[in-house]
Amino acid sequence: VNTYPCLKRGVWGGLEFSLQKGAEGQMEYFSPDHEYVYLQDFGTTAVIVLYFEKLRLLLVGSAGDSLAVLGSTKSSPTTDPYEAVILNVSDNVEGDNLEEIQRIKSDFKNTILMDGYLQADESSNYSWHQLAMTRALGHGYLEKYGVIPTPHVTFRCIDPSDLVVVAASDGLWDVKDPRDVIESAIGKALVDPQRACEGLVKDALNGWKVSFGTG
Repeated sequence: VNTYPCLKRGVWGGLEFSLQKGAEGQMEYFSPDHEYVYLQDFGTTAVIVLYFEKLRLLLVGSAGDSLAVLGSTKSSPTTDPYEAVILNVSDNVEGDNLEEIQRIKSDFKNTILMDGYLQADESSNYSWHQLAMTRALGHGYLEKYGVIPTPHVTFRCIDPSDLVVVAASDGLWDVKDPRDVIESAIGKALVDPQRACEGLVKDALNGWKVSFGTG
């Protein structure tokens, strides 16, 4: 579930905006500094985890800044008995994914990579918009500048020390550290996974209220 709260007013990509209903009932962002910008044209982040029980294998597919985090018991526990392992590849321009950055530079000459963000050059109608990710589902504005929907796919063999996987959007990870999430969820998840998920959603919403005044 994408727990990212829907912002009614704010600043995004350097533009002030408010969220309101359009003439045909669709929700869209309106900025006094720009023409109507449709919410759905900004795409979304996603992550999916498949578990093949007979093979004891996890398959993780992701696009954007959603994460799948594996919670495991440490072989030599100290004060912290668990560890959190991020399973998927980062799409962040600031990250160490040099292949992604090279792909953008090689195939999309009109794309600017600056200060950890991807944006179209000044001749584009979309030069006002920046994105820290190189992959997303359905990004109507920056797909011509290197933002693609093709997911990264990774595999991991698991063993008895691996206890739980938490897959969530940046609505959780922007306000909660992966290790804190694993410590909070791991006991509940082994007993009642549904309750553990509901607890993480509440933690995310509370975190957004505290950090950003939204939720």
